[in-house]
Amino acid sequence: GFVVVFENGRCWLYDVKGQRAWQPSLAGQGEIWSAAFDGDGLWVASGPNRVQRYHFEGLRLDQQFVPKMELLDRIYYHVALPLYRLFPRPGELDSTIAHLLGAEGRAETERSPQELARGGGVVDPWRPIGNSLAFTAVVLMLCCAYMRWTDF
Repeated sequence: GFVVVFENGRCWLYDVKGQRAWQPSLAGQGEIWSAAFDGDGLWVASGPNRVQRYHFEGLRLDQQFVPKMELLDRIYYHVALPLYRLFPRPGELDSTIAHLLGAEGRAETERSPQELARGGGVVDPWRPIGNSLAFTAVVLMLCCAYMRWTDF
């Protein structure tokens, strides 16, 4: 068989003898960067600096290698990245508009350098809308709380 890691970070296995494909239940599905077989196991690299080895029979976890996160890594993954995901990114709204207009199949030469660097653009065209709504809701709640507690 063989393993395929898709652009969305999901891993699928294909059994050549049984001629079937399936998405195994692996930790980190959606964050997988690479996967490879060895003699009787599957190695998976995923998430922030994590490598795992699954025994092929039943895909049970055999080994896991995760280095201790330094202070800057913890700040990045637990503070900076959630804030980045919360704040709106108006530069990505062009992907939503292209999706609405049906221009998803643009040639590689028509894509912006930012889209090409991200691997072809935003996978979910609705993410910028959701980010903007979440940001607006948080700011509105903070403003309402400030107005409630402030005595003018």
